[in-house]
Amino acid sequence: MPNKYNINVNIFKEITPNSAWVIGWILSDGCVYNNRLSIGLNSKDKEVLYKIKDIMGYEGPISDSLTKNRFLSSRLGIYNKSKELYNLMISKRKRPIKISLCYN
Repeated sequence: MPNKYNINVNIFKEITPNSAWVIGWILSDGCVYNNRLSIGLNSKDKEVLYKIKDIMGYEGPISDSLTKNRFLSSRLGIYNKSKELYNLMISKRKRPIKISLCYN
């Protein structure tokens, strides 16, 4: 069964300025777990999520929610049925970093 939304995971196979920029956002404000990628930002920075969507060729939505501190938050949540995205992101890690992986 195909993914609900298209995504180009091939952008992470070679490091380019665009893929490095996206990886930086994932490592600083996101997490990768199983076959999911999530990046959450203050809604003031929502244009960053749109740029990430554009670079990754992702057609899914960006969701908005109110945090427990009453800030408006925007989240880009990507689910990929294969673990290719997860495996590519893990392969780019050179050393352990605290935010790169989330565990259920």
